[in-house]
Order: sequence, then C-alpha cells, then structure tokens
Amino acid sequence: MIVAITGLRREARIVVGEGVRAVACGGRAGVLRRELNGALDHRVRGIISFGICAGLSPDVSPGACIIASEIVTPNERFPADGGWAIRMRKALPDAIQAPVAGVTSVLRNAAEKSALFDQTRALAADMESGVGAEIAQRHNLPFACLRCVADQAVSGLPDAAIVALRENGTIDLAEVVGSLIRRPGQIPALIRLARESRSAFAGLIRCRRLLGSSLAGPDFRPKAVPNHFPDVS
Repeated sequence: MIVAITGLRREARIVVGEGVRAVACGGRAGVLRRELNGALDHRVRGIISFGICAGLSPDVSPGACIIASEIVTPNERFPADGGWAIRMRKALPDAIQAPVAGVTSVLRNAAEKSALFDQTRALAADMESGVGAEIAQRHNLPFACLRCVADQAVSGLPDAAIVALRENGTIDLAEVVGSLIRRPGQIPALIRLARESRSAFAGLIRCRRLLGSSLAGPDFRPKAVPNHFPDVS
C-alpha cells in the first residue's frame, strides 16, 4: 500500500484508490505528523506527496508537473527515491524532475517565492513534502513527490485563499466570503488563483490516470510480455 499525503481534500479524492490511502492535513504540519504516523503499518510500502504547489521559478507555468529529485527544507535535504522517480518520468515524459522546497508557512507573494528560489533553487514549494520526507526517512520507506503548479512565481495569494483551509483539507466558504466582504479588492486575485488552480488540478488528474493504480511506486509491476504469439498465418 502507498500512503499519499495532501493538503486538500480535493487532492486526496483524486489520488485515493485501490492500494493508495490518502491523508489530507489542511496545510498543518502537526495534523500531518499525527495522521501520517497513524497510517503507517506493515502494509505500507512507500509515501508520496501529491497535490498542487506554488511555483518558485519564473520558468514553470500553472499546470506544470514537477517530480521531486529531492526535498529541500530549512534544515536538511531529503533525496527522493530514485527508482520511483524514474518510473514516474517514464509514465509522465512531460514532467520536470527538480528539487521541491518543503515550507512551513504559506508563501504569500512573489518576493517570498523569489527569495526561496534563490536560496534553494527549488522549482516549486508545498507544505507537506518536508514532513513526509522526514517521516519516510525515519521509517526507512521510499518517498516520492508529484506536484502540479497552481500559483506561479509572479503571483501572490489573496488572504481569502489563505484563511479558507480547514484542518481536514476542505474549504471554509464562510471564511472566504467574510474575507472578501472585508477586503473586496482581493476578488481579481482570487479569480486569477481559481484559473491557475484549474490548470493544476487538470494536471493532477492526468498524472493520476497515467501513473495507474500503483502510482509507479514500490509495488509497480510492468505489464507482462507474452512469451509466445498466436499463429496468424
């Protein structure tokens, strides 16, 4: 079994399936540690971070798929499982393999993203991969990360999007509306974010379909090639 860690319930619904259990944490490291540690048992063969992310490099556009070569945190670098990454690249030839930054707080604007890019050279960032990579290393489990870019490097996040996420990964619409009432000037930025996020979720759905039930993970088995062919003469 593979455990997929996500921030959003919507991401979890995309990735969950036979042999894949999903954990959504609402971007909260403490929740993720609790839920992920609780999900690990003798059946788990690997952990994958799956979902949307923030673009750090100006060269990546909304919808771009990133396969992590390593996870860069403030204190450590965690290499992703090489074999798993290779198998995902074969299934997703358009994906970019590169470092991903594991962050502990939301990147609110282009300046914060640019500074993190300069510091880490990571192409993207999310709030789950750092925790997942650390726990995978502690339990000696293979770790992979597949993320699709939502908000690009030059984009900021409106407050309405930041306050909206509940602990279980669902969106609190009342918080969104309340934030927009207080600051209606956020509306254009929220519309832009929705447009960019649509591209990211479309990319996630495509990746999930192409990777198949095992997500190209440790239990991956190539399709059998028949050792004989029928006589068609």
